[in-house]
Amino acid sequence: MLLSAADEYIAAARGMGALVAREKREADVRQYYKLMATGLGCMDTVLRDFSLMPRDEAKLRLRYASLLVEETDNTAEIDEVISKQISLCGRCRLQDLKYASLHLQARYQFKTNHRAALKALDKPISEAETFQHIAWVYAFRFLKVSLALQIPGRIELVPALQQLHAILAHAEKRGDRAIYVAGSALEAMVHLRSGAPDRLEQAQRAIAAARSLQLQVSTKQLGSFGTLIDIIDVACGIQHGTPNSKKSTALIEAMLDEKTDSMRSETGVFTVLVERSFGGNLTYDTGGIFRKNSDGKDELAFGWLPKEDLTTLCFHISALDQNIHEKGLSYVKEAHQRSRGALKRHFPYSIPIAVAVTQMNWNRVLDWHSMFTIGLIASFRDSQSVANEALTILRKRAAKSPYDSQEVYTRTLSYLSAVLDQKAGSLESASRTYATDTFQLPEKSSSFSARTDLAILAALNRLLIIRSPGHPQYSMANALLHQLQPFCENHSNQYIQMAYRLVRAMSSPDASINRQKTLMHTAVNRANGIYTHSKSRVCDHGAMLLHQVILRGSGWREIHPSYPSNKAKR
Repeated sequence: MLLSAADEYIAAARGMGALVAREKREADVRQYYKLMATGLGCMDTVLRDFSLMPRDEAKLRLRYASLLVEETDNTAEIDEVISKQISLCGRCRLQDLKYASLHLQARYQFKTNHRAALKALDKPISEAETFQHIAWVYAFRFLKVSLALQIPGRIELVPALQQLHAILAHAEKRGDRAIYVAGSALEAMVHLRSGAPDRLEQAQRAIAAARSLQLQVSTKQLGSFGTLIDIIDVACGIQHGTPNSKKSTALIEAMLDEKTDSMRSETGVFTVLVERSFGGNLTYDTGGIFRKNSDGKDELAFGWLPKEDLTTLCFHISALDQNIHEKGLSYVKEAHQRSRGALKRHFPYSIPIAVAVTQMNWNRVLDWHSMFTIGLIASFRDSQSVANEALTILRKRAAKSPYDSQEVYTRTLSYLSAVLDQKAGSLESASRTYATDTFQLPEKSSSFSARTDLAILAALNRLLIIRSPGHPQYSMANALLHQLQPFCENHSNQYIQMAYRLVRAMSSPDASINRQKTLMHTAVNRANGIYTHSKSRVCDHGAMLLHQVILRGSGWREIHPSYPSNKAKR
């Protein structure tokens, strides 16, 4: 009776999670936590006052601990419950529940100590590999990848790749094809997010490895990883400056296909088939980390974007790929409308407040970048009223959460403002903005990032303003040109290379007429080469390069191991 009541209270609380996050009414917040506290209290009473079979107690204690981690900040109680759980599982040889508890412990520990959480996973990984519990090796190593990528401030490239390469080695050896594709897709994403000079080549190699086996597994067996592969493929073309409208159009068509729509996860939780490495009883009770399919095979659960948010992301990415075409503007407007609509929509599933807030903030972040894109595209298309409206909207949002005090939003807002000033003829205002510390080029050109790319674009735009001999800052043009050289000449995006060559040809004060003609001829030939390859017009570099800048800063949510069993269903 108490456990049935607990289920009802938790389901009622989770059922209003999205409403609480959206409306933020104090009465709703109190009601949510009152229901949740009552449900947790029922579980605690059963654990304290009733004698249960060891497995039943361990299952209940795991669920209780999971809810405490998700819904409370009571560190002392969480530590005690998890510690008792691991001891119970070890004493009674409940290996599946012990692994699940260690998995939960690492996720919880990561909230307060990133390094300790990653280190804590080494022991269960070693144990699982020693006893050839390969399904759990996958689970722990994928978790370690997810946690490594969530450390703020930098990308833990080497540790993430080490874990993925170990996963790929096991999957290839054992014939777990869907796991291999998933690992390759995540490897491509890790490379794409890094600042390494060869990141695009490495990402394309990983995509090719994923595609080599992708057709051998079904869409259902692969979950959302098939869509992730397509997104990364388009993103690589965008960052390299080789857009492919066929790929981005196909991505949109696939997302809107009614035949595959039913296979996409409403909640963002999906599974990947563990084809050959059968876990048996070791994956029986796992708190949602594994599921058994109709054939009795194991499926490893992951969490990414809900179906509607994933569709919005695809519209945004496709807009960046086709930014100079009419479709690009229509796609980004669709992404904007979907992001705004997501903030008001009713969730058809139960969800914790924290998850609802995360999803809403993700939509707000993506919508910021969509409005930034609309502003730049509208400026390029001489739709100044639309561009100015986008700028006005962003200025109003800049002081609100989650944008306030965040450098990335201040930077993009300043850049759009300067571009529109330059377009309108307010050259001095634009030049002052481009010259601020916000767009300061880094000392070294060894790594690439959205911040560096915006600084490059700002410097190129500034050069176009001050290159005239009559400009007061004309004496700085040559120094700025030389400062840009190491960043642009070998940049991975050929549009940036081409823009630099064009600006250099127009801004070399000491070059003879013949030298200037040679520089211009080289730049034009390069531009024609890009035109021939991409079959698209070459536009001004301010709008032409927006896609790469936005893509790197659009805040993709990580794909991570997911544990849905504690989310009460309606």
